[in-house]
Amino acid sequence: MPIFTTAPSISVLLQRAYRCSLLLVCLYPLTSLGAADGNLSMGMLSATKQLSDTHTLFLGAGTLVENFKGDLGVIGVLGKVNEAVTWRVAYFAYSPNTKDDRRRYDNRLRGALTYKHDFNDWRFFHRSRLEYRRGDIPSGYRYRPTFNLSHPLTIANKQIRPFVEYEPFYDFKKHTHSLSLYTVGSAIPVGKRLTLILAYFHIHNIEAGTHTDGPQVILNIRL
Repeated sequence: MPIFTTAPSISVLLQRAYRCSLLLVCLYPLTSLGAADGNLSMGMLSATKQLSDTHTLFLGAGTLVENFKGDLGVIGVLGKVNEAVTWRVAYFAYSPNTKDDRRRYDNRLRGALTYKHDFNDWRFFHRSRLEYRRGDIPSGYRYRPTFNLSHPLTIANKQIRPFVEYEPFYDFKKHTHSLSLYTVGSAIPVGKRLTLILAYFHIHNIEAGTHTDGPQVILNIRL
């Protein structure tokens, strides 16, 4: 009996925490808007293909515009350990455009473990990602843990999943927390095999003391 009587109070606390987190993530970019050094927009098309009961192939390609113009792509494999834990390995490439039209390259090998936990329709998601960067940018390892909280919401008889997310970047070569990425958005199903992700993100470059904001649009296709 005590378990059932305390469950509603825990649910209420989670709802309040989610609303506070959503408010903070929404307000943070606004409070630093005056210090923003530019804008960044990202559009991406991604696809997943289930290879077996435990393995899924994923790939994607996109474009960054405004501040950091360039093209990006990723290909990798996801493996399911159980319903809560998965692992991922991937190759990520970014090729920014320069003023003299010379192509630069940022190649990254990535490995990650993810964990998700559902409670009363709430979902907590965590990803621990380690990547090795090599190319025209300073090489080295970078650790990027992600913390994501989401909850389904029904609008016009369609269920979407709003989320808030925080991702710090830690560069091993410099032994410093260099970037912080704040994102607020929603996953919107648009068909049985299509999911649209609309989001707005804010990047705080701690080393340079600069800020970059912009929208993000991702369309995912399940093949």
